[in-house]
Amino acid sequence: MKPVFVDTAHWVAIFDPKDNLHESAVEQQRLLEKDHSFVTTDFVLAEFLNMFSGSGPKLRSVASSTVRQILKNPNCLVVPASREYLQRGLDLYASRLD
Repeated sequence: MKPVFVDTAHWVAIFDPKDNLHESAVEQQRLLEKDHSFVTTDFVLAEFLNMFSGSGPKLRSVASSTVRQILKNPNCLVVPASREYLQRGLDLYASRLD
């Protein structure tokens, strides 16, 4: 299976039916999951949780459950957060100022 990186915007769009990209994200995920695996990071999942941190206890609970499902999904590799990965990301970010 070919890996595809999944960013925060995708997880938010999948999770939130009110998001203007929700329908498109659901369709893209359905198409991709046939022959692709997903890759995301602890950093992305933390940012996803942060997006809903002020949304009240019910939505926060659902967001937490969603992240737990992602972590258990055998078709999704979640790269652990580390200082090394943060530094590599920072270096990449700094090298592409355009």
